[in-house]
Order: sequence, then C-alpha cells, then structure tokens
Amino acid sequence: MTDVVSTLRDANMRKRRERILHAARTLIAANGFEALNVRALAAAAGVTVPTLYNLIGRKEAIVVAMYAETVDELARRIQQLGGDDPRLQVESLITVVAELFAENEAYARAAVIAVEQLNYTDASRARVAHFYRWGEGVVTDGCRACGEAGLLRGQVDPALLGAQIFHTFLRNIRAWAYGHMNLDEFRCTGLIDVYIGLAADAVDTFRKRLVRDIDRLAAACDTPMSNSGERSS
Repeated sequence: MTDVVSTLRDANMRKRRERILHAARTLIAANGFEALNVRALAAAAGVTVPTLYNLIGRKEAIVVAMYAETVDELARRIQQLGGDDPRLQVESLITVVAELFAENEAYARAAVIAVEQLNYTDASRARVAHFYRWGEGVVTDGCRACGEAGLLRGQVDPALLGAQIFHTFLRNIRAWAYGHMNLDEFRCTGLIDVYIGLAADAVDTFRKRLVRDIDRLAAACDTPMSNSGERSS
C-alpha cells in the first residue's frame, strides 16, 4: 500500500512539474524572460508558490529546467537522424535546432536570451556550461567521424575543430535570438560555417564538395556576407 501511495505521489509531482514548465514556456513566449513572475507562473500552473519552489525552484532554476528539456529533445532528434554520412553528424546540431525552434519561435528566442543571461550569473553558469559542452560534443563527435571516414587529413585536432565550429554556432544563434537574422538565414549561415570549418582539414576531394556546397548555399540564401556586419555588431 505504501508503494502505491508513493507511486501516485511521484506521478502527481511530475504532472504538476510539467504544468509549471508548460505555463512558464507560454509566459516566456508571450512576454519574455524578464516578465516571468513566480506568482503569476504559480497561478497559471494551478499550484501554490511554495509548491513551485519545492518542485523546481526559483526563476533561474525554472529556466534551466526548461532548457534542459529542450536539450533532451534535441539529443533525441539528433539520435534519430542516424545515417552513414559523417558530415551530417556535424551539421545535425544546426539543422535540428532550426527545426525545433521553428515549432515555437517566440519561446525559443526568449529561452536563448534567458540562458545567455544566466551564463553571467555565478549560480547558473555551471549548468549553462553543461549545455554548451553537450552541443560542442555533438559537433566534435561528427568531426571525429569525418576523420575516421577519411574525409579529413588529421592535421587539426577534432576537438579543436569541433570547438571552433560550435563557437560560430553560438554566435549565429545569438544573432538570431536578437533579431539580426531569421531561422532560414541561421540555418544557411550555420551550414556554411560548418563547411568552412571542415574545409580547413579536408582532403582534396572532400574540400571540393564542401566548396561546391558553400557556393550553392551562398547563392540560394544570399545571406552570409550581407549579415556579417550585423552579427559582429
């Protein structure tokens, strides 16, 4: 009997936690991170303020919990991609992020800005760094796969190559979050940056394919050079 009661209690706690995070996503999408109010969130989720604190925590913890869910969903989608082309592994973070963010762009933009702000607070910096390490790891694993497939010369450490590509990803996602490019431009510019990064260590045949793809994307999107000034501002 005790086990049944405990199971029901845990299930109810999970449901209330899910309601809180759903309400938080709705409020952030409508009003932004700065407007997120704990009392308003508790009312929207149908829980008391003490319950909200007990289940998740303060405002910053709520944002971290929401972003953790987003990262889990990204990881699930990336894993589902599969395929035998190692280059797709390097591209996957950009393509899957663009796909997921398109499903609720207002919330995604506000969430990115919120996490960026948390990155400047001592209490949350470690959690944000954990998210960033995951993303960098996805790209680095793809670079290693490209090396193992004979597409790269091996003159550049895959970890260094992955880190550089991921840093350009962060720059582009910040530019998108602050309205300097739309999602199509984010995807296009991000893929071009991936190909430029891989080309730095690519064998000749692979480099030629990358250059063709860079030219194709640049012609189709007409965005990398036109947005470069805005991204650097």
